[in-house]
Amino acid sequence: MKDHRLSEMKRRLNNAVPELRSKQATKTPKKKAETIGPGDEVLVTNLGQKGHVVEIVNEQEVTVQLGIMKMKVNKANLDLVKQASAQKKPPQQATSSLNRTRDENARMELDLRGANVEEAIMEVDRFLDESFLANFGQVYIIHGKGTGVLRTGIQEYLRKHKHVKSYRIGNYNEGGAGVTVAELK
Repeated sequence: MKDHRLSEMKRRLNNAVPELRSKQATKTPKKKAETIGPGDEVLVTNLGQKGHVVEIVNEQEVTVQLGIMKMKVNKANLDLVKQASAQKKPPQQATSSLNRTRDENARMELDLRGANVEEAIMEVDRFLDESFLANFGQVYIIHGKGTGVLRTGIQEYLRKHKHVKSYRIGNYNEGGAGVTVAELK
């Protein structure tokens, strides 16, 4: 008796799957927008990603911001998700005025333990720029003791960096050989 019910349930389950697929296939697509403009939220259908229109390139292409990437996309591959409101202005290009004093979010130390040299160099570069803009006199780069490969790579980079006046291994109370202290210009 149980086998009969089990086989009946399997048969009903197998018959239900094609119905679900056919309903999904006949689902009405989102409306295509002939008047896509800057600021509109769109779905890039061939990628399955949502983004925002940055600019109109020509009749067929627009530039779409997908996360941190900007890419040109054919309008045929776009579905309008949400049109930008009329009162909302399209994103403006950033101007180049900079007036900074010490930033409360800026840190005086960067912990790179466990990173490889290439990743660490990119982080050190960003960190030194932020520290320079925050008017720090010296910063601490924590690389750990380990094999010394990370320390050597970082110190080699610091030797050539434009914001670094000098650098040294940390004192005993600063972390010793696991820390490099950089004096900024």
